[in-house]
Amino acid sequence: MSYRVLLGGDVPEKVDWNSQTRWWVIGAGGSGKSTFARRVGAALGLAAHHLDDVYRGRDGELLGAGEGKTLAAAIATGPRWVIEGVGDYGELAQVVLSRATALVWLDLTWGVCREGLLQRGPHYGYDPDDPVNLAAWAEAHPQYGADHLTLYGAFSGLKTRLTTRAETAAFSIGPSPARR
Repeated sequence: MSYRVLLGGDVPEKVDWNSQTRWWVIGAGGSGKSTFARRVGAALGLAAHHLDDVYRGRDGELLGAGEGKTLAAAIATGPRWVIEGVGDYGELAQVVLSRATALVWLDLTWGVCREGLLQRGPHYGYDPDDPVNLAAWAEAHPQYGADHLTLYGAFSGLKTRLTTRAETAAFSIGPSPARR
């Protein structure tokens, strides 16, 4: 599988992803960020955190801007983690961007993400039985691609951009088969 492995200057390089201790996974809703973050966390023994959970209270309501930033900073200052998400959380993104050692952008097409959204079920009040409303919400956020591209460009550490479900599934993390 040929996914792009890039360092700060976008120079293709053979790297050891397993040595990374602070991962940030970005992508549109339905791209598979949560699943990918759980997989990385399980393979490398890292705690997985979801910015949706940081930016929203237990009832799904948005927290105040300062409270969300404080919670994100508390996680990001830790030595070992995987954080997924970016959404409407520009201030949280800056906190995470400054601490991450690896960035993975799940840059899948809208059609693939839409299917992911419809398959995952209720999410912060979106009813899976109302796919029209869910799709309208997701389609109203076309700037995410531009936001992700800006974050990706600004990140100076190890990074890759995965553009298909096959690339995402093939991304290899954890002990090699010879060491298992």
